[in-house]
Amino acid sequence: MTWIKIISDKEATGELKEIYDKIKNQRSEELASGPPLRPYMLHSLNPKAMLYLSQFRHQLFCEKSNLTTAQRKMISTVTSALINCEFCKLTHAEFLRNDTQNDQLVEQLKINWRKAPINDKEYAMLEYVEKLTLNPGSMTKSDLTNLQKVGWEEPDILDIVQLIGYMNLRTRVVNALGMEPSDWQLTRSNAGKKRLKSKKS
Repeated sequence: MTWIKIISDKEATGELKEIYDKIKNQRSEELASGPPLRPYMLHSLNPKAMLYLSQFRHQLFCEKSNLTTAQRKMISTVTSALINCEFCKLTHAEFLRNDTQNDQLVEQLKINWRKAPINDKEYAMLEYVEKLTLNPGSMTKSDLTNLQKVGWEEPDILDIVQLIGYMNLRTRVVNALGMEPSDWQLTRSNAGKKRLKSKKS
């Protein structure tokens, strides 16, 4: 359920159907199951915006970057957690879990990223994520300098900034229009928590 009318890929016709097909093809090239189509449905009343957003997301998450796939998903998970977007937090956390098979990392990023098992570069990256997401008006050049000190170069920093910006848009659209987590997200999340708890006991 959402708080706005959506037109699903099964109901779509004309231009909207063509755009859904393009997104599906793009997803199939990324990985077998692909990211869920549901968030794009929120833009179904504005098909071109839906297409451009999907292309931007593909560029940020799938094309060449010095950021690893896991680091990109760390950014998306933490941004979603900071904004308290349950749908996006669970989605990106489960993609990260699938990539890393690291329940401790995933669960800690959702709760308190500062206690997660990450390296110095990733700590600085997520510190930047937090500040830009929660206090964008307080950003200074020294924030970039801090990233450079631990080894991030300017192209990497641009990738980080664009990922944060995209996720700030995505999470706010999802929260504003009332998209709730799916059963698969809740099931995988609960399974991960149980595995981690059993390891600790």
